[in-house]
Amino acid sequence: MENWSEHIWKAGEFLYSRILRHPFIKELADGSLAPDKFARYLAQDELYLPRYCSLMHRLADLLPDEGDRFFMHEFADAGGESEQAMHRLLMERFSVDTAAAPSEVTEAYCTWMESAVASGNVAVATAAMLPCSWVYNNVGEYVRSTARLEGNPYREWIEEYGDEAYGCSVMRMVAIADSLAAVSGAADVERMGKAFLEALGLEFAFWDYGYSGVVRNTIGKTST
Repeated sequence: MENWSEHIWKAGEFLYSRILRHPFIKELADGSLAPDKFARYLAQDELYLPRYCSLMHRLADLLPDEGDRFFMHEFADAGGESEQAMHRLLMERFSVDTAAAPSEVTEAYCTWMESAVASGNVAVATAAMLPCSWVYNNVGEYVRSTARLEGNPYREWIEEYGDEAYGCSVMRMVAIADSLAAVSGAADVERMGKAFLEALGLEFAFWDYGYSGVVRNTIGKTST
């Protein structure tokens, strides 16, 4: 019998496939992505990351298992520090606008996660927070396996998210979601699935805004 994470990944695979097919990802891998597109994406990610890490700490406090709470706090701290160091390097390289305001996509994504965590339902909150780390790790591994790294101006980004240690931490978070789903009732498991897919749709919208600079009218939608 498949666990929750296997089931929900299959349910969202069409959205994940859309991310992999997006020109942002393809051009990032071969190094041809226009610097202004990457700079727009990174400016938004710089606004998103502190809010995500703060929410990770709040999520950690909701977890019933002490070991899981300790791990989640450490994951938030270590991941935040590592990603922020990479951000600083690339923001300088690409002259990123540090005064940029959050896009509608960034605000919608953060607000969605904040509402999930504020609900106090730890299973649903974990499901809503999971796509960010899980998708980034999978995209990072995919890009690293296909990328031209030599001379690629985005090499540091690729190596950050394709890192094996990062992947191990992500899979621990996936396992936590599975353990929460296993002790949740059917209604909460259904809510977990909806929260995950909504966040996965917002992941796609985030990449798409970075590439196009356009806010689509499909933010967060999980339909094809």
